[in-house]
Amino acid sequence: VSTSAHVNIASITKAGNVGIGTTPNSDSQLHVKSGANDNNPILRLEGATNNFLNFRQTGSVYDIHVTANDPLSFSIGASERMRIDSSGRVGIGTTSPSQLLELKGSNSQLIINGTTTTDCGIEFQNNATSFAEIKLNTSSGILDISETQTSGVISFSTGVSGTERMR
Repeated sequence: VSTSAHVNIASITKAGNVGIGTTPNSDSQLHVKSGANDNNPILRLEGATNNFLNFRQTGSVYDIHVTANDPLSFSIGASERMRIDSSGRVGIGTTSPSQLLELKGSNSQLIINGTTTTDCGIEFQNNATSFAEIKLNTSSGILDISETQTSGVISFSTGVSGTERMR
């Protein structure tokens, strides 16, 4: 396919590989190349209701962009496995996450698997200030729960009202 000025804008190889904006790679059935790095979509999928999914590049950043207020979901077969909703909440095993990250399932475990001999764990911050951490010292095998501010208080509570049971 070419424009009236005989510039190739798309081509199809004998093997059926398609190139838009480029000659298709031999290992790709569809190869789309943007001529500019201008934040315009490289590929846009749009439904009848004008909702869309864009794939674009700006500088060295690749972006998947959906219509405002639409979620982005990932499915295997007919089952949705993960969703990012319009407010940025991520749900794994749920289609309506109520927190920034929600894991839901019959065996919901968050695994933190350190790959070096250094400590691994979870650090709790507010505006980049560390407040507490739970970490495993991999050399000693000690699980450390620590408060990192000056108050030095760690309390354990139960029940809906959060009745303190131990400090």
